[in-house]
Amino acid sequence: MGHNTTILVLNDTLDKIRDDPEFGKKLYDAISRLSGNGGKEVQVGEHGAWAVESHHMDSVIPVMVGANAAVVIRDVWAYRSKDPETDILYALARKLKYRISKQR
Repeated sequence: MGHNTTILVLNDTLDKIRDDPEFGKKLYDAISRLSGNGGKEVQVGEHGAWAVESHHMDSVIPVMVGANAAVVIRDVWAYRSKDPETDILYALARKLKYRISKQR
């Protein structure tokens, strides 16, 4: 019945996050304002963290992280799957117009 949220923390800002008494409120505000596209910055000094995306707890959402950014792979997800990695791999292949088959 709940939701999960992906958070990207820029580790260079950990000291500022630790010392910011408002960080919890800022994180709450960012998560509360998430929409379908793009994340919300959680400002701590010049940078801080990003609330990347939020989704229902029964779904598995692939997110690529690198270069101080996170990208949600839209339209590719697994729902209550026993093998979400495989389901996501097949869904991503279909989206990119590839076919995958198991090795013999």
